[in-house]
Amino acid sequence: MKNFNKFISEATAKKCPPGQYYCYTDKKCKKIPKGYRVGVRGYLARDNESDDNDGDSNKNGNVGMVMEMVAVAMAATVMVVAAMAVVTAVEAVMEE
Repeated sequence: MKNFNKFISEATAKKCPPGQYYCYTDKKCKKIPKGYRVGVRGYLARDNESDDNDGDSNKNGNVGMVMEMVAVAMAATVMVVAAMAVVTAVEAVMEE
């Protein structure tokens, strides 16, 4: 198990010059590829503001809209079922 001082010294040794990132696999600094940035945890992440974005970086972008449509459809179904219950009740009263 690592002690605290060894852990801190290893973490501080993994600093790279601007425009480069630390590759944990190859254990060396590498140039940041176009369209990427160094994320908050130190790993490469897609750059959301990249000009070469082909439009499908956010594959779940329509989830909110789909969920809203499902909610509206469910509400409409409930209203139809309620209307059918009212019609059935009215028919039963009229038969008496």
